[in-house]
Amino acid sequence: MAGRILRIKDLKERTGLSTSTIYDRMDEKSPRYAPDFPKSFSLGGKAVGWDEDAVNAWQLRCRTAPQKATPKAKSNASRMGKTIPPTKVTTPAASTKRKKTPGTLASLILEGGDINARILGYLQMPTWTPAMGVLIVCGIAPEANCTTIPSEGIGLDDKPIPPASAQLMKARHLLEDWHEWVADEEEPLTEMPPGRFLYWCQESNIDTDWLRLCLELWGFRDETKPDLTGARFALLTSK
Repeated sequence: MAGRILRIKDLKERTGLSTSTIYDRMDEKSPRYAPDFPKSFSLGGKAVGWDEDAVNAWQLRCRTAPQKATPKAKSNASRMGKTIPPTKVTTPAASTKRKKTPGTLASLILEGGDINARILGYLQMPTWTPAMGVLIVCGIAPEANCTTIPSEGIGLDDKPIPPASAQLMKARHLLEDWHEWVADEEEPLTEMPPGRFLYWCQESNIDTDWLRLCLELWGFRDETKPDLTGARFALLTSK
C-alpha cells in the first residue's frame, strides 16, 4: 500500500459524500452499492481507513468514464467524486445586457450564453447552503449563503419571479425534502460542495430542467450533440 491512509473525515472531504453514503457504497446489500468504490481496511479496533491511491484511481475513473445521455441515479453514484477547485467567487451578478432582437436564434444563443455563465459562476463556488442549492435547481438566483426561500426573486434567466410562483413553491418543497433527509444523517450538512448537492438531487430522483442544465455544465452531457443547451433554455424561459 503506497498511498497514505485516509480516515473517514478525509474521505468525506475528498469525495463530497456523507458517512452513510460512503458505507452504502461498500454494502452489497444496499441499493446504492457500487462495486468499484474503494474498500476500507481495519486499522485496529473499530478504526478503519482507505488507501489514498485507491481513492485517487476511483475518482479518475469517475472523471473519464463515458456518460450516458439520460443518467440514472444509481449509475451516477460515483460521479460526484469530481470536484471543482475552490475559487474565490461571490454570488454571480446578472451579466451585462446585450442588444438583441427577441425571438431570433442568435439572440437565444446569446441569452443562453448568459444563463450558462451565470450557472457556471455558482458551480465554481466552494460551497452552497441547501437553500442555495434548491433555488439554483429551480432556476432562481440565490443570495450567497442564504438559508431560506425568499418570497420573490430573480430567475437565473434574469427575469423576475413573482410571489406564489411554481418555481418558488418547488424550491420550498425541495428544501423541506432536504431537511427531512438530513435529519437522519450522522452529521447534518449546513453547507457543501456544489457536486455534493447535485448528487443528492440525483439520488432523490429530482428532475427539473435547471438541474439537467447544471449537470450538463458540470460535464455530464452527450458529447456527440452540439452544445445549444443555453439557447434551448432561453427559448423555454421566454415562453
